[in-house]
Amino acid sequence: MNRYSKVRTDLDGTLSVSALTAAVAGAVLLVPIPFIGVPLALVSLVMGIVQVRSARRNRRFAWAAVVIASATLVATLVLAATLLTVSSTTRSDPVQTAPSVSGGGQG
Repeated sequence: MNRYSKVRTDLDGTLSVSALTAAVAGAVLLVPIPFIGVPLALVSLVMGIVQVRSARRNRRFAWAAVVIASATLVATLVLAATLLTVSSTTRSDPVQTAPSVSGGGQG
């Protein structure tokens, strides 16, 4: 085993763990901060797919990252569709109150 193959093997493991970490962080941050959660899920999906296609080792971490990132993106679409349908169907008209009549006279 030469020096370059050893470095390549170490980087394969690091990329898998990084993809898994980004996928979990994207899933956790989806509801409180979706502007950070969605890009993390996209990045981890790409890193996971690259890792699954190229590496022989650490494929379980890469597959886990792909699954979690995909589920996060599907959940994003479901939440967005739900919020869009709820906001477009509810319509509130302004509330009108009856004028109050004062029982007492001017003194």
